[in-house]
Amino acid sequence: MIIGVIGNLPEVREENVNIKSITLAELESKVAKVSNEYEAVFIMKQYLEQAGEHQYAQVYRDIKIPVFFIESKKAHLPFG
Repeated sequence: MIIGVIGNLPEVREENVNIKSITLAELESKVAKVSNEYEAVFIMKQYLEQAGEHQYAQVYRDIKIPVFFIESKKAHLPFG
């Protein structure tokens, strides 16, 4: 399992989980590629404000994998 992370990489103890750093720009410009290469994307707390910008709304609708907004205080589907 490969998880894309935007922000500081979390510590992972599971052997079958690999994490790779990606950027919001990569997510935006390569939605199909990200959907094919990763099982999920985590957007870490320090990027939540930027990730909430209007330009990313369509990305969250188009992506075919789950996107988790880590430590978000907003309601369900806050960025779509």
